[in-house]
Amino acid sequence: MKTLDSKGLGLAIAQHLGNVFSEVTSSDMVIANERWWRVITHDPHPYANFAIVNELQDAKIIVEALKPLSELELPAGVVFVTVDDVEAVEVVTSLGFSLAGRFPAMALDLTSWQCPACPEGFTMREVDMTHEATAWHQAMVEGYDVPNEVAAMFGRPGLEAGTDAMQARYFGVFKDDQMVATSLACMDDSLGGIYCVTTLAEVRKQGLGEAITGLAIQAIKDAGYPIVVLQSSDMGASIYTRMGFQKCGGIPFYGRNLG
Repeated sequence: MKTLDSKGLGLAIAQHLGNVFSEVTSSDMVIANERWWRVITHDPHPYANFAIVNELQDAKIIVEALKPLSELELPAGVVFVTVDDVEAVEVVTSLGFSLAGRFPAMALDLTSWQCPACPEGFTMREVDMTHEATAWHQAMVEGYDVPNEVAAMFGRPGLEAGTDAMQARYFGVFKDDQMVATSLACMDDSLGGIYCVTTLAEVRKQGLGEAITGLAIQAIKDAGYPIVVLQSSDMGASIYTRMGFQKCGGIPFYGRNLG
């Protein structure tokens, strides 16, 4: 397993993202192979028409992954799961994509980790995706402001118990009977990572994001991982830094028709 001082940790965090999308998502609109992952829903959102490219050494592979996105008159995005490559960037820009930013790749040493308490008036627990998937997906839709087709990709059956490639565990914060925050812990044989952290707008700034992230972190720690990793937005990076995460590089995100 990777540790906080592992060589190439930033690259490993980016590669974990590609592994998670390949193993955890399931949809008739997803096409995936070992070189790239892609979804096209035709919704006007960059994560609704989106690709993750694992292989940058062959321009033909990049074109294969991105050409259908480049032909859309809709917002589209792509993440490269590696360091920048000059020739790859030339191919991407020729298809109409431009660098929109870099997601901070972050890691936290779990040696002295203590899970934060759930704020008063709320409860949090693991979610049973066999019976509660609709509520979890709806919370993602409202919290992330993404189309339902995007949220519904997450929740592939059977991953809670783990497979040879991945284990996925889902968590929620509740206000009475309503799920108001989500997180997802994904563990492979190298890293445990946090994904899909979101909080509904009406209950933000009450510590729920930190609490639900902490619940997923605790699950990864209990599974024996020495560190936990995530890919943050620029806005969320300060929250994770406050929790003790360290930045280990940036993951390039390219967009097209972003407005």
